[in-house]
Amino acid sequence: MQIATAQRAAKENNKLSVFSVKMAQTTEDVMACQKLRYDVFATEMGAEVESIISGYDQDHFDAHCRHLMVIDETDNKVIATTRILTNSNAKSAGSYYSETEFDISNITALNKKFMEIGRTCVHASYRTSPAINHLWQGVAKTMMLEDVDYLFGCVSIPIDDSGHYVHSLVQHLKKTNYSDAKFRVEPFVKLADSSYPLQTDVVLPSLLKRYINIGAVVCGEPCLDTQFNVADIFVLVDTKKISKRYQKHFF
Repeated sequence: MQIATAQRAAKENNKLSVFSVKMAQTTEDVMACQKLRYDVFATEMGAEVESIISGYDQDHFDAHCRHLMVIDETDNKVIATTRILTNSNAKSAGSYYSETEFDISNITALNKKFMEIGRTCVHASYRTSPAINHLWQGVAKTMMLEDVDYLFGCVSIPIDDSGHYVHSLVQHLKKTNYSDAKFRVEPFVKLADSSYPLQTDVVLPSLLKRYINIGAVVCGEPCLDTQFNVADIFVLVDTKKISKRYQKHFF
């Protein structure tokens, strides 16, 4: 399914790029997404990813997800991706990915139409380009077509200072973008306490900032993911409450 084609060109690496957004249709499409994930998560970030085939980030959820991909048409190269898991496919997978890290029973008890996104990444050369905007437009289009009630996922924050930054970030979010108690989730592996004083001038990571801008709330303490050496923060978006600015932009 073709989601969209960029209406403007973007200058990347001294060339003009035209982006398109679509769902992976073939095994080759899915593997191109998995290759990008490996390059970002394993090669760039040093994560210990699952890999059935060397050089590809693969796990059992992939077979149950749809894979959204942004393509640089000038090179026919996948430069951004995320994977999508909805209610029925989560049942066939055995759970949502988030349920491997959190008790999200307060969320699933709502008995609504959910869409989980995850394994989101952008090629290093395109992180200042419109690529992430096109990826989000694809997510928004899918939400609309599926008539989704809630979007959720885990935002990964690298741990490079014993969790000091993450603790400061969460304390900041508790004051600004924390969920009501009825939406709280519990991490299975909590982040160790930090002995450092909390930062007061916290800068939001770009993906988390994008979630917050569209109206997401943070639903609890982060989960420590030792495989990726990150803290995962669970975020939830009530699609009926997406900010008007982003409704206009995406829909």
